[in-house]
Amino acid sequence: MIIDQDNLLQLQQRYQHNFMRPLLALSHYFRAELMHYLQNECGHTALKITWEPLLNIPGSKGIQIGQLAKLMAVSKQNCDQQLKAVEQAGYLHRISDPSDGRAKLVALTERGQQLLQQGKARLDDLQHQFDQQLSQHELSQLQSVLSTLTKPRPVTTPPICIASLIELAALFQRRLMALTIASGHPGLQMSYEQVLNHIGMQGATIAQLAQINNASKQAITRIINALEDDDYVKRITQPSMAKRIVFTHRGLTLIDSACDAIASLKEQAGREIGDQRFKHFEHLLWQLHSHFVTTPSSPTVAAGTINIDDYNADDKPQPSPETLLLALATALDPTLTETDAAGNIRLTKDSLQRLEKSQINSNQKPLEHYWGQRRGRALCKQLAGRPTKS
Repeated sequence: MIIDQDNLLQLQQRYQHNFMRPLLALSHYFRAELMHYLQNECGHTALKITWEPLLNIPGSKGIQIGQLAKLMAVSKQNCDQQLKAVEQAGYLHRISDPSDGRAKLVALTERGQQLLQQGKARLDDLQHQFDQQLSQHELSQLQSVLSTLTKPRPVTTPPICIASLIELAALFQRRLMALTIASGHPGLQMSYEQVLNHIGMQGATIAQLAQINNASKQAITRIINALEDDDYVKRITQPSMAKRIVFTHRGLTLIDSACDAIASLKEQAGREIGDQRFKHFEHLLWQLHSHFVTTPSSPTVAAGTINIDDYNADDKPQPSPETLLLALATALDPTLTETDAAGNIRLTKDSLQRLEKSQINSNQKPLEHYWGQRRGRALCKQLAGRPTKS
């Protein structure tokens, strides 16, 4: 596949200029400000920004893990795994569900409630700065749009624009994730946004991405490794410089699908509040973005020049089905494979016999199950050096 420069520039325009970019950037800015205050001024040194939904949703009365996982758009197992770290830090605990004696609820501890109160105090300070950037009429219009799009539950305290903005960003991000996954990109995770939303068409280094996200290089590297495994990004060597992370062909397809999904979200929101109101809302987002996010001290990736050769260079070769099958066999049981005189790895004849009898291990399914029975059987025989029937 050859990437056309005009198409690449057009995709760059869609990628950089859409309502989700200022919305997510503002949300990230205010969340980072809150995190810095809570970690450095309040002593919550173990706190992680990824814990935010786990702390904001349960409340003191609690919520079932299944419900929490659904609201976070993750599996119950993944949610339970994330909860363990927050529980160990002392912010959450599990209590009996009064409506179901067999179930448990996840609820805030006293320390968790104190954390939220301290965060609310800092949020009030940030809201004062926020209010100074818009007229009273603009603030009223912004809060009206945010309230309509987030559909908040009745509250007794006045709504805070920043809190509603962060909530809307999370809501739209979950919808964007769902639409993008449905377009043919399963396995995406929310954390991938830290890389996908910032590398641009010109690419970025790990150090740049870490600075933008206020994260460690190790954390960003883990995300990049996962994206490389899914063939969404690759590393480009630069003479005397750190490697740049750029999109692969599949990565560009992902970004194109995401831009289509954003256009769909915009159209849906326009129907809900009116196209003109949404257009004005988007204008206010960019206005706030220019003040809070785009400042001389803000870490960004320089615009740079898009190098077409980065995209037309051959991506890393994809392993053959035979290689994948051998890797799977070795992972299941190293004794399934052997190395022949030429140094090639293949299935042993004994393992093939065990496979055909579905007796690899009493607690594991036959290897062919993972590949599809007919294709798996043929590949196994091929790897073991036995003829296959047509």
